[in-house]
Amino acid sequence: MVGARICQMRSVSAEVAARISMTTSFRDGRRDGNGYEDASGCIIAPLLTEVSMIRFKVRFGIVIATALVMGAPSRSVAQTQTGTITGTVTDEQNAVLPGVTVTLASPAIIRPQSSVTNERGAYGFIALPPGVYTLKFDLTGFASLSRQDIRVNVAVVTTVDQTMKVAAVSETVEVAGQSPSVDVKSTSKGTNFDSALLTAIPQAREIWSTVEQVPGATEGGFNVGGAGSAQQTSMAVHGSMGGQQEYAVNGLKLNWPGGNGGATAFYFDQDSFAEINVMTNGAPAEVGTGGVYMNTVTKSGGNQVRGGASIYWEEKSFQGDNVSDELRSQGITKGNPINHIYDLNGNLGGPIKRDRAWFFSSYRRFDISTQVLGITRADGSPAPDLNHQSNFVAKSTVQLDDRNKISGEFNFNYQNRFFRRPTSDLVQEKASWRQIEPAYIGQFQWTSVVTPALFVDARYGYLHLIFPLHYQSEVGPDDLARQDIVRHTLTDAATYDYINLATRHQANISASYFVSSHSVKTGFEYGRAFNRNEYAANGNYVLRYFDGAPLEVQTYNTPITGDNQINTISIYGQDSWVANRRLTVNYGGRFERLVGLAPPQSQPGNQFFPAQTFGIIDNIPLWKNGVWRVGASYDMCGDGKTALKAFYGRFMVQEGTRLVQQVNPNDLGGDYRAWTDRNGDNIAQATELGPSTRPYGGRVNKIDPGLKQPYSDEFDLGLERELLPNFSAGVTYYRRHNGRRFSGVNLAVPPSAYTAITVSGPDGQPTTVYNQDAATLGLANRVITNADGLEDTYHGVEFTGTKRMIDRWQMIAGFTIGRDKGLYDSGNPNANLNRQAAFIGMDSTYIGKLVGTYVFPHAVTFSTNFRYFTGQPVQKLITVRGLNQGTVSVRPAPVGATRLDNVALWDVRGSKIFRLNQGRQLEAMVDVFNLLNQNATFRHWSRGWASGSRSEGDVLRCSSTAPSVPSH
Repeated sequence: MVGARICQMRSVSAEVAARISMTTSFRDGRRDGNGYEDASGCIIAPLLTEVSMIRFKVRFGIVIATALVMGAPSRSVAQTQTGTITGTVTDEQNAVLPGVTVTLASPAIIRPQSSVTNERGAYGFIALPPGVYTLKFDLTGFASLSRQDIRVNVAVVTTVDQTMKVAAVSETVEVAGQSPSVDVKSTSKGTNFDSALLTAIPQAREIWSTVEQVPGATEGGFNVGGAGSAQQTSMAVHGSMGGQQEYAVNGLKLNWPGGNGGATAFYFDQDSFAEINVMTNGAPAEVGTGGVYMNTVTKSGGNQVRGGASIYWEEKSFQGDNVSDELRSQGITKGNPINHIYDLNGNLGGPIKRDRAWFFSSYRRFDISTQVLGITRADGSPAPDLNHQSNFVAKSTVQLDDRNKISGEFNFNYQNRFFRRPTSDLVQEKASWRQIEPAYIGQFQWTSVVTPALFVDARYGYLHLIFPLHYQSEVGPDDLARQDIVRHTLTDAATYDYINLATRHQANISASYFVSSHSVKTGFEYGRAFNRNEYAANGNYVLRYFDGAPLEVQTYNTPITGDNQINTISIYGQDSWVANRRLTVNYGGRFERLVGLAPPQSQPGNQFFPAQTFGIIDNIPLWKNGVWRVGASYDMCGDGKTALKAFYGRFMVQEGTRLVQQVNPNDLGGDYRAWTDRNGDNIAQATELGPSTRPYGGRVNKIDPGLKQPYSDEFDLGLERELLPNFSAGVTYYRRHNGRRFSGVNLAVPPSAYTAITVSGPDGQPTTVYNQDAATLGLANRVITNADGLEDTYHGVEFTGTKRMIDRWQMIAGFTIGRDKGLYDSGNPNANLNRQAAFIGMDSTYIGKLVGTYVFPHAVTFSTNFRYFTGQPVQKLITVRGLNQGTVSVRPAPVGATRLDNVALWDVRGSKIFRLNQGRQLEAMVDVFNLLNQNATFRHWSRGWASGSRSEGDVLRCSSTAPSVPSH
């Protein structure tokens, strides 16, 4: 494609650039595990050129492809990893026909498959990769019939019923197939993005922006024109808890094992996908996670050689201006500007041996250079944020015989961030991290059609990651990290130097059996994940300031290497029972076992903490749980066009190595000590430090022996109706309750050790805070336990509309109304203030989505991508100084009483395809991101403090919070 693209200039809030506090509870920009980056604005990027399968999506670009059709994905397991075709064959009197031979063919499978209808006239094909299929029906005495253009998507049951006519002579009738737009069998909810839709919609070219198009889904930030693609973000849908997201690659869970297990260690090549299935609700027993389940299916090649190349680019000159006069009056002169964005891809697939073996390969290079707001170099120029991503994918699929197939895949990813900021603070370039991160995935799969009714799938995957956050090269051993909690600055050095080594082994085996009115699937899953954290810090501490004045030091037990591990076993069984021609009942159960451990290890000690050796810490946690799920779908009119669906199920909340790390004394830990800089040298000497306060880390944390795994209960009730051919609409009520969540409680300091005092808040209103008894300072017996009242409930109603690409247009639309409110209770009364019945999480009252394309004559296409979100809840905090326990932050108002700005982002594209010779094509396109020139504020900081009756503004960050572990 050749074209010009208008990308959005990411919006800037006056408060951020002016460092005027704002109040955000990490609900603003794009999350990186320690903080968020801003998003939004208006960028104009030139178009991109595309040739046939080679797409050039540069905000100015060219794309050239060598074939008309993309390679088809590989075959995999039924239901959530692949699709299913099922149906009933009858005669003209509506009597069922057993013994009909049904033959299935498609470019998506290496060889045709066949099935014979049973005594009920039913047939089925399971474990089908996404693609377009043809069905042929043969029975002696009846006219043979061929159904064309049957579309199969991942995690969708496509019902194709067929009536056969008696024929006196042999004849074949061809019927233009129309795939049903309503799935009247499945009770799961999700959205499928095939390769054509992925490349047709104006969006940032990464999986999080794809999820953002799903009705009801929310994210931790907004990526406008790809400027935020270097950092993943959190996702939620219909009240799911943060971190409850699963990244499956060809059906295998390969999440990063750190934290709560909800992040990915891999940044993907968008052009390598045949399809992405995003399942949001009603997941069957084979899926463990109750939030966003995302399965990416890799292309596989085919019997024809196909290839493509693309390039997308954006330059600073393509960027518009969305800074208002009000912002300029506060000193804000520009949004979040880009220097350039380049995204190049080349891919090739085809036969190794026709009808026997296929291959597919792809390479991507993605460079993003932006400017950091509020920070300049010594010469006054903006501080840069330079990022590089590269990917290589190689896959081979071999049909061993008519029944057995194997495939192998290798994925490599370099994710490099040369000036990564460690927190949401304004970070000096020298104090940033240098991240040069390689990761790779290896996969192997074997499938076997043991009998026409029995299908077996076995697959293994391995993830390997090296995730370093190193000091910049100019940082010397005497350079100490200096952090101001009021000015939100970090200077001289990053807080520490860090290397994360993470691996995951995942092995799954399943058997699917189709018999009579039942489609049964059972499976076994085994996972083993290792997470090593290596920390070092100059001086073994961070100097902390309060508006320029020395405040305290945060000490570390560095240098240290913490080893942590989790092992999981899951067994499930599920059945889709066709009770009659209208009613299908889906039910199943799942047993999960999760155990964490820290092997024997030691630390050398430093000036704050002695050298120690630790034995094995096992069964942290040790959880065994069984859950069940049931759903029903009723074809109300009996014509396959109207389905009433209900679902109830429990999901256990996934967990990574977070709990193990929190009690592992050999992982990062330390304390806080008051600092009085008596000699004024701006360096903390031992004689200038007070006693230990607010200790954190594994040496003071314990796990409640009775700690139970949190859960999420989900109930859905909805109606779907095909209004027009290939166009369906629906309405669904969702309820989700997240319960039995855990928190840390310091049993050594009970609530009775706090005394209420009143201070004046920033608006002059009195605010209650709690002063800790001086006799309890430094006492720590922190137990992680299921906190009383720590729960939340979501209620929502969602309206959806879906139109397949037929008659020149396609569409996905959704409008969601919902609320997520919860409770909180802990032993620290300061943490409990204004936390009852508050809006929590990524609650967004109104969410609207509209994604679609229309093809005009002469191969001219218009595409749109519109998203609207009510602003997410904000925690307004004031920082109180002068308490016995030091500086703390409290909430003067309920969470959610203040919200971020509402966001309306509208991206559009115009493109034109030019047909070339030898089956090639060139596409020129222009993308405009943030057409409305939205400049909503996505992050607020405040500056000031409150103490006694004195108040000077708001401060966001709570100084008593232990450092968070980075995510990828």
